[in-house]
Amino acid sequence: MLVLLADDDTDLLDLVSYAIRKDGHKVVTASTGRDALRAAERQRPDMAILDVMMPPPDGFEVCRELRTKRPIPVILLTARGEESNKVCGLDLGADDYVTKPFSTKELLARVRAIARRTGALNRPQRGVLTAGSIRMELDRHEVWSGDRPVELTPREYELLYRLLISPNSVVTHDELYEFVWGIDSDVDAAVVKVYIRHLREKLERNPSAPELLLSVRGIGYKLRAA
Repeated sequence: MLVLLADDDTDLLDLVSYAIRKDGHKVVTASTGRDALRAAERQRPDMAILDVMMPPPDGFEVCRELRTKRPIPVILLTARGEESNKVCGLDLGADDYVTKPFSTKELLARVRAIARRTGALNRPQRGVLTAGSIRMELDRHEVWSGDRPVELTPREYELLYRLLISPNSVVTHDELYEFVWGIDSDVDAAVVKVYIRHLREKLERNPSAPELLLSVRGIGYKLRAA
């Protein structure tokens, strides 16, 4: 797995990059948001660890840019512990949030957990997933319904991706929670139902009578491929 690590603290860069390499992964580093975006475009990392307060663009903006191009997992680092900053980062699509100072063991544990959950270790970054009229182009991070492009939020994209990799199979509520929000999330069936409704509004001809994204009462959802 290739990890993009961006922070303007050179000592932290050296320490964390060494720990990540020792854990068996490759690392590309950057000290500014601009360099991080360039590295992401050039190297196509599998995961990003971003300092919120690095030189512009800051970690929030880099996270936003990354999530609009490719759905790679993102961990945000900050010296500030305010709840509002955490909420802001997670709303932008970040998968986790670590407050400085932290131990490298803790950070690596979070990296491994997110990699397992999102499939970053072996998740394909290229190719096309299809089901019925729905088409997801992974390398372009684009979704189409027939010949119509569909704009999705990061969470909607992840939810649809999880359903697309198992067409015609039931994906349980628990599997969706863990894949999209994480096993420790307090997300419940009501939240997932809202996201499913949003997907139906964007993908179905008649959202109130879905033909593609089907509910399986008391269990979960499945995406009809044919």
